[in-house]
Amino acid sequence: MKVVIVDDWVSNALLVRGHLKPFDVEAEISTDPVRALYWCSRSVPDLVLLDYEMPQMNAAEFLSQFRVDNRLRRVPVIVITWDESYATRHRALKAGATDVLRKPIDRAEFGARVQNVLESRTLQNEFTRKGEFGNSTV
Repeated sequence: MKVVIVDDWVSNALLVRGHLKPFDVEAEISTDPVRALYWCSRSVPDLVLLDYEMPQMNAAEFLSQFRVDNRLRRVPVIVITWDESYATRHRALKAGATDVLRKPIDRAEFGARVQNVLESRTLQNEFTRKGEFGNSTV
Protein backbone atom coordinates (compact mmCIF):
# COMPACT_ATOMS: atom_id res chain seq x y z
CA MET A 1 0.00 0.00 0.00
CA LYS A 2 1.12 3.55 -0.76
CA VAL A 3 0.87 6.37 1.76
CA VAL A 4 1.65 10.01 1.01
CA ILE A 5 2.66 12.30 3.87
CA VAL A 6 2.20 15.99 3.07
CA ASP A 7 3.73 18.40 5.58
CA ASP A 8 5.75 21.55 4.98
CA TRP A 9 8.02 20.60 7.90
CA VAL A 10 10.32 17.69 7.02
CA SER A 11 10.81 16.85 10.70
CA ASN A 12 7.04 16.40 11.16
CA ALA A 13 6.80 14.28 8.01
CA LEU A 14 9.66 12.07 9.20
CA LEU A 15 7.97 11.66 12.58
CA VAL A 16 4.74 10.58 10.88
CA ARG A 17 6.66 8.18 8.64
CA GLY A 18 8.22 6.70 11.77
CA HIS A 19 4.74 6.06 13.18
CA LEU A 20 3.96 4.09 10.00
CA LYS A 21 6.76 1.54 10.64
CA PRO A 22 4.36 -1.14 12.04
CA PHE A 23 2.41 -1.08 8.76
CA ASP A 24 3.42 -2.67 5.49
CA VAL A 25 3.32 0.54 3.46
CA GLU A 26 5.49 2.55 1.11
CA ALA A 27 5.57 6.09 2.49
CA GLU A 28 6.28 9.04 0.22
CA ILE A 29 6.97 12.45 1.76
CA SER A 30 6.18 15.77 0.15
CA THR A 31 6.79 19.18 1.69
CA ASP A 32 4.97 20.84 -1.20
CA PRO A 33 1.20 20.28 -1.44
CA VAL A 34 1.13 21.28 -5.12
CA ARG A 35 3.70 18.60 -5.97
CA ALA A 36 1.84 16.14 -3.75
CA LEU A 37 -1.36 16.74 -5.73
CA TYR A 38 0.53 16.08 -8.95
CA TRP A 39 2.12 12.90 -7.54
CA CYS A 40 -1.26 11.64 -6.31
CA SER A 41 -2.84 12.22 -9.72
CA ARG A 42 -0.11 10.08 -11.32
CA SER A 43 0.22 7.36 -8.70
CA VAL A 44 -3.02 6.98 -6.76
CA PRO A 45 -2.16 6.43 -3.07
CA ASP A 46 -4.06 4.31 -0.57
CA LEU A 47 -3.88 6.96 2.16
CA VAL A 48 -2.86 10.60 2.46
CA LEU A 49 -1.67 12.02 5.78
CA LEU A 50 -2.05 15.76 5.40
CA ASP A 51 -0.89 18.65 7.57
CA TYR A 52 -3.65 21.23 7.90
CA GLU A 53 -1.68 24.48 7.76
CA MET A 54 0.92 24.89 5.00
CA PRO A 55 2.24 28.00 3.24
CA GLN A 56 1.02 27.18 -0.29
CA MET A 57 -2.43 25.93 0.70
CA ASN A 58 -4.23 24.55 3.71
CA ALA A 59 -5.76 21.08 3.91
CA ALA A 60 -9.23 22.27 2.90
CA GLU A 61 -7.81 23.86 -0.26
CA PHE A 62 -5.75 20.73 -0.97
CA LEU A 63 -8.80 18.51 -0.54
CA SER A 64 -10.97 20.66 -2.79
CA GLN A 65 -8.50 20.02 -5.62
CA PHE A 66 -7.75 16.42 -4.63
CA ARG A 67 -11.40 15.30 -4.60
CA VAL A 68 -12.06 16.69 -8.11
CA ASP A 69 -10.08 13.77 -9.57
CA ASN A 70 -12.46 10.79 -9.78
CA ARG A 71 -9.60 8.36 -9.12
CA LEU A 72 -8.88 10.12 -5.81
CA ARG A 73 -12.48 10.56 -4.67
CA ARG A 74 -12.42 7.52 -2.38
CA VAL A 75 -8.81 7.75 -1.21
CA PRO A 76 -8.84 8.27 2.56
CA VAL A 77 -7.21 11.44 3.85
CA ILE A 78 -6.34 11.99 7.49
CA VAL A 79 -5.69 15.63 8.33
CA ILE A 80 -3.22 16.31 11.14
CA THR A 81 -3.29 19.68 12.89
CA TRP A 82 -2.18 21.65 15.95
CA ASP A 83 -5.40 23.62 15.77
CA GLU A 84 -7.93 22.27 18.27
CA SER A 85 -10.81 24.43 17.09
CA TYR A 86 -14.10 22.98 15.96
CA ALA A 87 -14.04 25.29 12.93
CA THR A 88 -10.78 23.81 11.60
CA ARG A 89 -11.94 20.22 12.10
CA HIS A 90 -15.26 21.07 10.46
CA ARG A 91 -13.56 22.72 7.44
CA ALA A 92 -11.31 19.69 6.95
CA LEU A 93 -14.15 17.19 7.20
CA LYS A 94 -16.47 19.27 5.01
CA ALA A 95 -13.72 19.50 2.38
CA GLY A 96 -13.48 15.71 2.26
CA ALA A 97 -11.13 14.57 5.02
CA THR A 98 -11.80 11.07 6.26
CA ASP A 99 -10.58 11.88 9.75
CA VAL A 100 -8.76 14.57 11.72
CA LEU A 101 -5.97 13.98 14.25
CA ARG A 102 -4.41 16.52 16.57
CA LYS A 103 -0.74 17.18 17.14
CA PRO A 104 1.18 16.14 19.05
CA ILE A 105 0.30 12.76 17.61
CA ASP A 106 -0.64 10.09 20.08
CA ARG A 107 1.09 6.99 18.71
CA ALA A 108 -1.64 4.55 19.86
CA GLU A 109 -4.49 6.64 18.46
CA PHE A 110 -2.59 7.23 15.22
CA GLY A 111 -1.92 3.51 14.85
CA ALA A 112 -5.55 2.54 15.45
CA ARG A 113 -6.93 5.11 13.04
CA VAL A 114 -4.41 4.31 10.31
CA GLN A 115 -5.06 0.59 10.72
CA ASN A 116 -8.82 1.11 10.40
CA VAL A 117 -8.44 3.28 7.33
CA LEU A 118 -5.99 0.92 5.62
CA GLU A 119 -8.22 -2.09 6.31
CA SER A 120 -11.18 -0.23 4.81
CA ARG A 121 -9.07 0.76 1.81
CA THR A 122 -7.99 -2.86 1.30
CA LEU A 123 -11.63 -3.97 1.25
CA GLN A 124 -12.52 -1.11 -1.07
CA ASN A 125 -9.76 -2.16 -3.48
CA GLU A 126 -10.94 -5.80 -3.35
CA PHE A 127 -14.53 -4.79 -4.11
CA THR A 128 -13.35 -2.68 -7.02
CA ARG A 129 -11.26 -5.52 -8.47
CA LYS A 130 -14.26 -7.85 -8.20
CA GLY A 131 -16.52 -5.30 -9.83
CA GLU A 132 -18.59 -4.69 -6.71
CA PHE A 133 -18.49 -0.93 -7.29
CA GLY A 134 -19.49 -1.27 -10.91
CA ASN A 135 -17.44 0.88 -13.25
CA SER A 136 -16.37 3.42 -10.60
CA THR A 137 -12.70 3.97 -10.04
CA VAL A 138 -11.14 3.97 -6.63
